[in-house]
Amino acid sequence: MTQTAFRHWTMQEDERLREMARDRVFISEIAAELRRSVSAVEFRLKSLDRSKSLSTRRHWTAQEDVVMRTFMDKGKEAAEIAADLHRTPQAIYARLQRLYRRRLTNSKH
Repeated sequence: MTQTAFRHWTMQEDERLREMARDRVFISEIAAELRRSVSAVEFRLKSLDRSKSLSTRRHWTAQEDVVMRTFMDKGKEAAEIAADLHRTPQAIYARLQRLYRRRLTNSKH
């Protein structure tokens, strides 16, 4: 247990947490900087998200699609690609499926 266990979050910590989350800093790095446990940071993010949306969804860019395809062609795993693009592995799989379906649809016409 860390020194800050059960200590209330300050407004400054909440603001820094929001900022780092928007910048897609890894949870473990946020926890280290704020001297909190990973689970405390995850819980606080969920709490803040319920009170004020942090909207973690973002649109895919053409550049991200190119990077993802290049990495896939080189045999990288979805988890590695996700880390490089600051996405989840699930987001990588979903995007690949969408691109594949789109390619199938376009080839039929």
